[in-house]
Amino acid sequence: MRRDRGFIIVAQNNSDTDYLLCAEVLARSIKRVMPDESVTLLTDVKSMEISTARADKYGTPYDVTYAVPFKEYANDTFKIATDCQVYEFSPYERTIKLEADMFIPLDISWWFEILKDRDLAIATTIRDHANKVSKNRFYRKFIDANSLPDTYNAITYFKKSDTAKRFYDVVVDVFLNWNKYKEIYTLTDDATTDEVYAIAASIIGVEHAVMPTFTEMSMIHMKNFILGTEVEDWTTQLTYEVTVDNFKIDTIPQLYPVHYHIKSLASVLHQELLDE
Repeated sequence: MRRDRGFIIVAQNNSDTDYLLCAEVLARSIKRVMPDESVTLLTDVKSMEISTARADKYGTPYDVTYAVPFKEYANDTFKIATDCQVYEFSPYERTIKLEADMFIPLDISWWFEILKDRDLAIATTIRDHANKVSKNRFYRKFIDANSLPDTYNAITYFKKSDTAKRFYDVVVDVFLNWNKYKEIYTLTDDATTDEVYAIAASIIGVEHAVMPTFTEMSMIHMKNFILGTEVEDWTTQLTYEVTVDNFKIDTIPQLYPVHYHIKSLASVLHQELLDE
């Protein structure tokens, strides 16, 4: 098992969403197609108890688990402290951080080779379920209004380095001083991770934060304005299935990590993976 590099999933349950179940699905999907890659769960003490109980029942898909000391900037709506501490707690020299509500249908370990000379790279490319690059700006209004880098924190690569440490130091500062930053950038009352990463990327210099030529570092973003569905819950309009060698949506094999967005789908995907 490799230890010099690996995937980190940040997940902490709140009163509405079982992010720990999403994280387990993601970890199992990683191990399904990349059995030799290491996976770390970054969570809090209470959520760790849930994860441990699931591991006793189903076995664990994680190689490393951390219950980190969450700080005062976490709240019940946005469990953001994991992202503030992801650099500090990564056990790897090179890390790909993933949001919990994702499914990896194919081997993406080759990304590490492409990114090996980078200190930091945040995804800037999203796609629809036909694997086509999306230019839809409905969810990017805060980016356009503030001329911020068009980053998606859901997939972030970093190496233990001065550049990545500086980036995450800025991430912490923005979270801690959100009232100041939201006035500067005219943003929402509650910080979102996408907003914070975009601001931090702008502050350290976009050239240090993104790799725009590497458009294969991308995800299928299953939100309705990107998909063209009539409702937010795409599962009511599109078919989906976990196959032996892929994850298909409307019979189309998915070629990139699927950010399925509808958290309730995790229970279905979890059972599909267990039944294989």
